[in-house]
Amino acid sequence: MQKRIIKKKHAEWTKLVEAEAKKLFKKDMLAARDEARIRAESSIPHVDVGTLRGRGPVFILEFTTVVVIIISAVILGVLGVLSTEQIGTLLAAIAGYVLGRATTRTTEGVTPSVPTGQIITPATPQQSSTTNTQKME
Repeated sequence: MQKRIIKKKHAEWTKLVEAEAKKLFKKDMLAARDEARIRAESSIPHVDVGTLRGRGPVFILEFTTVVVIIISAVILGVLGVLSTEQIGTLLAAIAGYVLGRATTRTTEGVTPSVPTGQIITPATPQQSSTTNTQKME
């Protein structure tokens, strides 16, 4: 009989402890969320996104791709999958791509000037083929 009373008291006490633990957990969780929200809101003005202005998602995609390729090349080089010549070629190709894109961006929107009074006509296929044969001779 006493064992039954002890088990019943133990079950009641366990429920009370679990309820109190849940209550404290929810209280701590809400406090942590509030603190995280305050920290996030206070740090947002300090983030400088000026470098991304005007470039848009295409820039972010290109940048991410280049970074992933470089990291992959380094990992494959460390593992011995790629030789030093292959890594050098890959990094040179990436550098050429990045520098080519930078040059293209600086000259974008600039059209070659044509002197006034001159009309530029596209070459017809006959003209271009005669010009090519003349150059070859």
